[in-house]
Amino acid sequence: MSKAKYHIFETDTFHKECKKRISSIENILVQKKLAQLIYPQLRVEPHYGPQIKKLRDYEPATWRYRIGGLRLFYSIDEKAKVVIITSVRPRKLAYR
Repeated sequence: MSKAKYHIFETDTFHKECKKRISSIENILVQKKLAQLIYPQLRVEPHYGPQIKKLRDYEPATWRYRIGGLRLFYSIDEKAKVVIITSVRPRKLAYR
């Protein structure tokens, strides 16, 4: 088993969107999935994975993690080894 390389930082915007954009039941499921599956993966390898895609033409560089009908967006600070979770949105609102 690999050691964690990256730390996770959740922005205030991310927390507000969890409350505002997704239902409370869905939020509970998302938080559980983040803790058990997504964050452990992002700590080891935030650049690649079956649900991860680097978005084109975004500055700063931004990745998305697909969680069913939701999209989790994040950037990576390579120098500090931090994955910065910026937002979570339903797919239909994610790319506007």
